Amino acid sequence: YFVGKTLYFADVAHLNDSGRPILGDEYVAMEYGPVPSFVYDLIKNNINGNIKKDLNESIESVKSKGENNIEIKALRKPDRDYFSGSDLYFLEQSLSFCKDKEMDELSKLTHEHPAWKNAWNKKNEDKKSYLIDYEDMVDENNPLQDEILHALCNNARSLLFAA
Repeated sequence: YFVGKTLYFADVAHLNDSGRPILGDEYVAMEYGPVPSFVYDLIKNNINGNIKKDLNESIESVKSKGENNIEIKALRKPDRDYFSGSDLYFLEQSLSFCKDKEMDELSKLTHEHPAWKNAWNKKNEDKKSYLIDYEDMVDENNPLQDEILHALCNNARSLLFAA
């Protein structure tokens, strides 16, 4: 839960500052807030192939504090070369913002975000999650909103982290 919310806040902030998300994961609105789909699958170990092999060498997911809680342990040092300076800055800012907050507070904060609200309002009895549009993650008061939205449309195919 904590990982997903931290990444969401980092992606929103970076998108609004730099015109692109950090991860490019597909976010979905779920009951307790936005969830990065691919990262969620990584944590739950719901993946196959080479990614599963690499993941098993990189992190260990262990159930703790009850059936629904998963603790993630790094098995190696991170390779920061995959991230730009601004990526790392916003990841660190998001981590600082989220680290002392309880699940309920993080959920409340994400439920106030327009991107989660817009996706959740599409609610249908048959589904548990609803796709969040990156366009809704861009602050409507951002002076660069038009440029960011244009860049998102032009670069949409290359954004998806899980591709």
